[in-house]
Amino acid sequence: MWLLDTYTGQFEHVANPQDVPNPGYAILSHVWVKVGPSEQTFQDVQRLTAAALHAHIASSSTHSSPDVLAIPELCPKIRGFCALARKTGFRKVWIDTCCIDKTSSAELSEAINSMYQWYARAAICYAFLHDVPGDEDPHEPDSAFRTSEWFTRGWTLQELIAPSRVVFLSAEWFPLGTKASFADVIEEITGIDRDVLTRERALDSVSIARRMSWASRRSTTRVEDEAYALMGIFGVNIPTIYGEGRHAFVRLQEEILKRSNDQSILAWSDILDDRLLEQPSSGPDCVLSPSVVHNGVHEEEWEQNRLLASSARAFAQSGDVAPLRPEEFAAIIGAPFHPPEYTVTNSGMRMRVPLLTISVGPKTTHLAILACRTASRPDRLIALFLTPQPQSLVYLVGQYVRAAASVGDKTGETTFSRYRAITLATQHLSKSCMTTVYVPYRPPQHELAPDLAPYGPRRADYFGPCTVELLPWVRTRIQRAGYALQRDGDYGVNLAGPWSFDNEHVKDTTLVLVGADGEKEASVHLGLCFCQTRCCAYSRQPQSERTPQWSLSATVCATGRSACSSSTLGKRGAYVKRHIRAWENGAKTYKTVSVTVTLRFALLSDVGEVTRYSLDIDVQRRHGPASSLSSLSMGHAASSPVELSSSGGEANGYSPDRAGGIEDETEGDVLGYIGQYGSW
Repeated sequence: MWLLDTYTGQFEHVANPQDVPNPGYAILSHVWVKVGPSEQTFQDVQRLTAAALHAHIASSSTHSSPDVLAIPELCPKIRGFCALARKTGFRKVWIDTCCIDKTSSAELSEAINSMYQWYARAAICYAFLHDVPGDEDPHEPDSAFRTSEWFTRGWTLQELIAPSRVVFLSAEWFPLGTKASFADVIEEITGIDRDVLTRERALDSVSIARRMSWASRRSTTRVEDEAYALMGIFGVNIPTIYGEGRHAFVRLQEEILKRSNDQSILAWSDILDDRLLEQPSSGPDCVLSPSVVHNGVHEEEWEQNRLLASSARAFAQSGDVAPLRPEEFAAIIGAPFHPPEYTVTNSGMRMRVPLLTISVGPKTTHLAILACRTASRPDRLIALFLTPQPQSLVYLVGQYVRAAASVGDKTGETTFSRYRAITLATQHLSKSCMTTVYVPYRPPQHELAPDLAPYGPRRADYFGPCTVELLPWVRTRIQRAGYALQRDGDYGVNLAGPWSFDNEHVKDTTLVLVGADGEKEASVHLGLCFCQTRCCAYSRQPQSERTPQWSLSATVCATGRSACSSSTLGKRGAYVKRHIRAWENGAKTYKTVSVTVTLRFALLSDVGEVTRYSLDIDVQRRHGPASSLSSLSMGHAASSPVELSSSGGEANGYSPDRAGGIEDETEGDVLGYIGQYGSW
């Protein structure tokens, strides 16, 4: 580790912190500033002290080092800490901002893995609270001390627990008090047990779930640091891999499972109190009443069906979960119990657990009994709901259970809610038997990396206001196919867009495809449609709460005239089929006797008030020479506008023609597809 000399500003490297001669070194705990003077790095301090030494030698003709406090370019935090350390008798100090060479990934990884020990071996730790004045009583209920940012950061948790002596400093660098003198206040702020703060109780005697709960309300700038900042709290080490996202927290739990028999690490998220069930007097059988348990697992609606959590936030309500000793747990279940073993397989985490299987009629509930219980209900154990997957030994965690909203609720109202675990009376657990199960333990990929797009094509909304434009390569391909794109009424003038569509000034755009012989092959109509139908995003709301949307619409007609008349559409739901949202992947193909026209829409940008879409028009000649529109036989007069037959289907199997209760489309102004549709 690198230590900073509080007189010269030079760095000294020591292999082990215990090698530092008496009185040892002082260490700083703080929050990195977001405004004002920036934090200075290892290289910054080296450069500034070297420049100061060079200037000092040039001016005084001596080789003595200048006083670090006389270097004005050093940030106030470094100079302030050096001044305080010198005043209290320390020549060597450590600050995480400048005492780690972060240009070396190996040194950074070593520092992160060793940091808990560095804080633990420091002679004293000074906690600098930049947002706490020195003239305010920290014990007051509304004091700035209680709301200091220092108590909300992930890294400061180990910096509070590891050192034997912590002195809190105000924004003016005045002492406020110590960890021991403020133990009661800190316990109220953080939830950390007072006897842990005063070192009357060993840290590893606290359950894993409770230690995780201490970190549940803290945050880190880098998502990986949420896990790395907890390595010392649990006495484990893992490689630091920035860029892995929340997978770091999963790796942390994997390493904890290798070293601990404490199953409270599995008791995160909501634990159902069995007093909330409809028949609490009947023991665990009550969870199997046909009106109580729903055996379906809807992963798309509830993502916490894996064994391990993706964040410490999942343990926010697990602070009172405590483990049982193996011999105590064996006496409760009435069978020998060996410390659990966990093996990672391609089917999930393999483990042997006491499995309680209870059936009532066609329903079966599987409960994996954990060797832990809550402090609030010591007469109950915690059991995980396990839902078996068809024809396998794989189980997912959690079930839907009908329960009351609160204990003692007299209204009789119950709701289905998703729970991972339940508290159970111990007298029923002797019916369990040791069973090998496989449980997927990693959260879904989109939960580990929520900033990544889910697999599969992104579903665009295709609502206004928006713009639609042809990209240059699309226009080139149309020209090479022997066609020109013109705007209706502006014959002979090529048009490329973009075309804007907003919800207040609704206008349509009609584009005409003209062949090399000057004949019009087809027309493409673009506009907005006032929509309340099921194809739109808001259609899942109750009918009385639906919000109409201006949906981007398009169609191809066998005429270069304006938008197709409603009298020629022929059947109900045809307008809905024009909505791009109802198309499979935003594409649809129209066919005539001579050409096939495919429209493909794609999302370019949805940042800002106006969404941008691109339009790809693919024109393929089917057979024979180009035919004029007047020669197309569509069952209508040549002068009548005709919408071409289309293919492509509706998204997600939705078809307006199959929808029950569809109302006829209203007549009225269809120019730009401004037809107002009723509710379905």
